[in-house]
Amino acid sequence: DLPILCAKVQQNSFSAKFDAVAEKPANGSAVTIGNNSSLFYDSLIPNYQGSNLLTNSQLNTFKESVVNTANKKDINYVYVMIPSMISVYDEKLPEDITKDSYNTKYQQIAKTLSSIDGVDVLDLTKTFIDNKNGDYPIYYNTSGNLSDYGSFLTYQAIMNYISEGKSTVEEKSEEVSENISEEAPEIVEFNYLFNSVA
Repeated sequence: DLPILCAKVQQNSFSAKFDAVAEKPANGSAVTIGNNSSLFYDSLIPNYQGSNLLTNSQLNTFKESVVNTANKKDINYVYVMIPSMISVYDEKLPEDITKDSYNTKYQQIAKTLSSIDGVDVLDLTKTFIDNKNGDYPIYYNTSGNLSDYGSFLTYQAIMNYISEGKSTVEEKSEEVSENISEEAPEIVEFNYLFNSVA
């Protein structure tokens, strides 16, 4: 399925023919070409359009799963939600792709997570939109993956969240530091475990 470059040499001239891969491959990896040579996976377009919303039953099942996981340990969970490139750079989409609904699956999940006790949601949509016209791209133009800059913005948001929060570990560290000489450095240990879930 890779592009093939066919070339032949005739005397002192060179000619080349580009044999492009099929526009809509059958393996589910079809893409839509947007402005500035941006590539968007067709499978993500319904998420942007809001045409594949979750049912109440699906949302309740999802919520129960998160609640069961959150109740297993006496800790707070933080879900870091990273929007797709199509949501942040929708101006790069072809004009014929429009929104069907202002509600999306992403927003449904964020709202459901926010309704669960012991679960915090760190939604990076606003952060990415606020920084999308900077000197560096947030996503790679042809894959939709986070660029180094996008990864940095994500890291920065997580660190800001941690520094603004008040964990049990921090409270204990402050109690200890009150009993230590002012000359001693304050040591705060963070016990955060980061998991990536599909």
